[in-house]
Amino acid sequence: MNARRLTLLPSYSHRKSNIPFDYEDREMVEVLAELTRAQEVAVPLDFWKKNVAVMETFEQLLRNTEDALWTLNSAYITGQ
Repeated sequence: MNARRLTLLPSYSHRKSNIPFDYEDREMVEVLAELTRAQEVAVPLDFWKKNVAVMETFEQLLRNTEDALWTLNSAYITGQ
């Protein structure tokens, strides 16, 4: 992670809009920090049996998303 900018004493007029420590992937970290999870609730085994296709499809979506992100990362690295 590389720092882009560090501002210790912003001008008074910019103090609320100023990002004191800006770094690579800051936006991604902010998005991930906003994620939450629901409270854990026990569900019957029948629920899992009925929703196995949804869970498997979601797992494949996550794998495909990871592959796409690695592809974009590789394209970015080779393009520099």
